[in-house]
Amino acid sequence: MKYLVVLLISIFCFACNPKHVTVVNDSAVDKSGIDSYNLVISELQQKDTIIKQYQDSLFKARHSKELFEAKFKLAKINRYLKIVKANPKNSIFFYGWIRRTMEQ
Repeated sequence: MKYLVVLLISIFCFACNPKHVTVVNDSAVDKSGIDSYNLVISELQQKDTIIKQYQDSLFKARHSKELFEAKFKLAKINRYLKIVKANPKNSIFFYGWIRRTMEQ
């Protein structure tokens, strides 16, 4: 019986000995962590470029709208000038046409 107790205690001690603990491949664990970190960084960079593209397109859209409105107003004024040149009696309405065009 004594031998059995000694045997069990020795097995328990050897099983808990850190020298016998199997070590997981540290490079594999670190590599997977680095890969996931790189994946997250690349996704963030892609989203950042998409956001910059949307900001640029919104900037262009705002300015193109303003440019369109300015060209439209100039075209209307040009039309009113042609009307007045064709019939000078309409010159009394010219100031009102221009004022209305600029208010729009």
